[in-house]
Amino acid sequence: MCLAVLVVALLVLPTLGRRVIQAADEARFPLLARDMLERGVWFNAQVRGRVFHEKPPLYPWAIAVLAKAQGGLTEATAQIPVALAAVGTVWFTCLLGRQLFSARAGLWAGLVLATSIGFFVETQALLPDMLVACFMMAAGWLFWRAASDPSASRALTGFYVALALAVFAKGPLGVLPLLVGGTWLWSEYGPAGVRRLWDRVGVAAFVLLTLVWLVPYVGYGPSSFTQDVLWEDWLKWYVGRPEVLKLASRVGDAALRFLPWTIVLPLVAIRAARERRHPGVRFVVLWVAIALLVVLSSNNFRTRYLLPLYPALALLVAYWAETFRAPGSRSAQVVAGFALVVGAVGLTAILSPSTFGAEDLAFLDGARGQVAPIAIGLLVIVAAIVWGLWAARNGLLVWGVVAGGVILLTSANWLHVEWANRDGDFRTLASAVERQARGTELRVFGGRFYALDFYVARPVLQLRTPEEFNDFVLEARHPVVLIDAPRGWVFVQKTAPRAVRVLDRIRVRGRDMLIVGIPQASTVLPRRESREDHTTRL
Repeated sequence: MCLAVLVVALLVLPTLGRRVIQAADEARFPLLARDMLERGVWFNAQVRGRVFHEKPPLYPWAIAVLAKAQGGLTEATAQIPVALAAVGTVWFTCLLGRQLFSARAGLWAGLVLATSIGFFVETQALLPDMLVACFMMAAGWLFWRAASDPSASRALTGFYVALALAVFAKGPLGVLPLLVGGTWLWSEYGPAGVRRLWDRVGVAAFVLLTLVWLVPYVGYGPSSFTQDVLWEDWLKWYVGRPEVLKLASRVGDAALRFLPWTIVLPLVAIRAARERRHPGVRFVVLWVAIALLVVLSSNNFRTRYLLPLYPALALLVAYWAETFRAPGSRSAQVVAGFALVVGAVGLTAILSPSTFGAEDLAFLDGARGQVAPIAIGLLVIVAAIVWGLWAARNGLLVWGVVAGGVILLTSANWLHVEWANRDGDFRTLASAVERQARGTELRVFGGRFYALDFYVARPVLQLRTPEEFNDFVLEARHPVVLIDAPRGWVFVQKTAPRAVRVLDRIRVRGRDMLIVGIPQASTVLPRRESREDHTTRL
């Protein structure tokens, strides 16, 4: 198990805090942490003057505590909780695999999880989803300890504590292990079996931990919390009836994100069907089924919602690998051939990413001289799968794919971080905006751009109408506005004051970002009605 933790640490830690914060969804949490530290508010933190209750506060709390301990808020302090949660997720997956099957299966499950693409991608995201996954796996392990070992009297109490922390991290999704455990007990022992979930101390701990943050949230405004959070963000956002084509797309996303281990999933499914009498197999299959059902029925889908699925799939892969004993079987030959096809497609994508036009591969464009380690990692993975299947060398298959995965993911991650910092350099953008603002107020138009707030270290409010824009830029202090050229500038240039100029232009994440305002030496002229004349001058 320590080896699996070492592998995930080797993958996650080298680039810790090196990537520039870009996405608004990611920037929100360090901004909440900053507001908590600056104003001393731990339950009603704000982003740009708006209280943020859409997610429970555990993740920004963790960032704030680390920032206070380290003497400042940085990209690293925002990523450390995610990195620790990633290590914890692998650790608890190992423990659950050991409890369900064997020590070797537990180790392999952790290694499979650590080297799956989707899991690794989420270790780099500054979002609470990895914290949820960590506490979910802790809950799964503690549930199985309680179910399989009557002497583990406090395991069920720990199960409810882990559930409460999972809910504390993101909300109702955290109760997924409760659904899995209850369904498994029903299937094993009938309706009466569900009563085995009852633990007075554990339920009390769950309620108390949840009330710690829920009472202040509701107390801030019961009606707004019920409408904006419970209904809009937790129920309406997730519950719905997605279209059939969207369901197929989500299944495809899950398959892509679990690569390279997706290649052997047909064999894993066959083994799981044959071993359906094994209680541990049934438990993990139920976890996969319920997690898939929750994700597929979500009204609004994000690939990160697939994260709770990966540990369960990793457990099934590990169980299959430990019990695989059919050298050269027809099904193994077919999967080996499929691995060669996937390898050829993957190698083409690495060497010529523009062939597929996928945004996820954009960081490989123009990096041909640096993709050799990625290609080598892919070849090692394919060779390990093919040889392992043909010779029924399960250890060779697992360790070979893990080795190739480490090479591929480590190399690709360094390239991606360097590319992302060039493509979405909000640090440079913030410096340019501050240089033009000269200490005056800032605003944005045409997008949220929360990352700007992080790097200028103060709130940058959003203008929403051309009238608001005009009133703001006409202030005597000559403030400046950051505008997204494709979406924002076309709306304000029609009626903007004549003295407004584009003061600087910087390309960020493939879009022109304009810093506009009235130059400090300018005299404000009347607004001009001729759109053509005004546009030509600007």
